[in-house]
Amino acid sequence: MNRFKEINDRQGHLAGDRVLQAMAGILRGELRAADILCRVGGDEFALILPETDRPEAEALRRRLEAAASAVSSPELPGWQGAAMGIATCPDDGDVPAQLISAADAEMYSRKRRSH
Repeated sequence: MNRFKEINDRQGHLAGDRVLQAMAGILRGELRAADILCRVGGDEFALILPETDRPEAEALRRRLEAAASAVSSPELPGWQGAAMGIATCPDDGDVPAQLISAADAEMYSRKRRSH
């Protein structure tokens, strides 16, 4: 879990926005044109990876988590990365609502295991 809420609470939402912009720029470089990265809220993100099997999705998540951990900004003392869940199509569903729900559930499961 990162300290995103603490950044917003202590430094304001404009600082939090700068952190999100920096992270989005880094993460976009790891994605294919068809992939979708969604900020669910705070430090929570969902990935939608069409035509990707589970092993490919897991490998991409590892790269994205490493990239998120490497985000650097003056607003980020103690930054610890971002929480991410993945969904693959058609394995986890074939409509956006199913995919977002699957990715969200996995993200929360990963957050619970990391505590």
